[in-house]
Amino acid sequence: MIDAALLADLRRLVNTLLLQERLPEWQRDLAAAVPDKAVKDLVNDFRRGPPPAGEEVQRGTGWTEPPKVDQWKPPGLEHMDRMMDAQDAIDRAARARELIEATAIQRAQAELKAQQMGLNREDWANMSEKDIAERKAQQAKKAEVKK
Repeated sequence: MIDAALLADLRRLVNTLLLQERLPEWQRDLAAAVPDKAVKDLVNDFRRGPPPAGEEVQRGTGWTEPPKVDQWKPPGLEHMDRMMDAQDAIDRAARARELIEATAIQRAQAELKAQQMGLNREDWANMSEKDIAERKAQQAKKAEVKK
């Protein structure tokens, strides 16, 4: 003879298969997705009626206060500030180097002109544009006389 428990399991399985044949596909999908125990627990919970009324729940409007804009900083701002400060220091050093080089070139050109005119650096520095023009004119006259 067949065991009674085995026979009950077999009948349950056959009934389940027959029931599934009659259900639409979407209902079969739902039945397969939700375990039987969960459905039984839900049914038992609602057989007792709604839950007892407790404290009244304070419901809001759904509005929340926006964050204060005056104290908000975007994330990573301190990192960006440090990187920009470092680049500013590099740029200032490069600009200082350019100015030093330009000044050195101007001095070298001035010394060269002073040497061409037969002056030392101090005399050249003290001369005005008018003096320089007069000196060049005198040198041009001397050059013509020698020819």
